[in-house]
Formats: sequence, structure tokens, C-alpha cells
Amino acid sequence: YLQQNFEQLPCIIRYGMHEQIIVNGKVYDYKMFAVPELGDYEIAAICNYIAFTWQIGNGEIITKEKVTEFTNSCQ
Repeated sequence: YLQQNFEQLPCIIRYGMHEQIIVNGKVYDYKMFAVPELGDYEIAAICNYIAFTWQIGNGEIITKEKVTEFTNSCQ
């Protein structure tokens, strides 16, 4: 799921997720709670950790400015 939707990760972390998703063919329909108290820097660090650990995304470092851009566009 994240491979195709990586740019949504900052929004998912900040605002949570309430919709059904399919991950590796398995359907998940659970609420993911928001973590609004995290700042853009912390969200960027989490996204970069996930990206480099799981080798997903386009290889670019996500900056706190990118997190601001992504989260402003998903509200």
C-alpha cells in the first residue's frame, strides 16, 4: 500500500485513516488514530525511517517542508 501511496504517509500520521485499504491482497478496515501532536520534523523522520527501512518511496529524503506541503494538501 505504501509503495503506491507514500506521499499520503505524512497525512496518515497526522490525521489518521478511516478508510478501507488493501495491503498485499489483504483487506484492512480498521481506524488508524491520528498523532496530531507530532511536528513536521518528527513526521519527516518517521517517513524517512520507514522509506529507507522498507525501501519504499522514490529515494528522496522527505524534509519537514515537504511534510508541511503534503499535510496542507490533505486536510
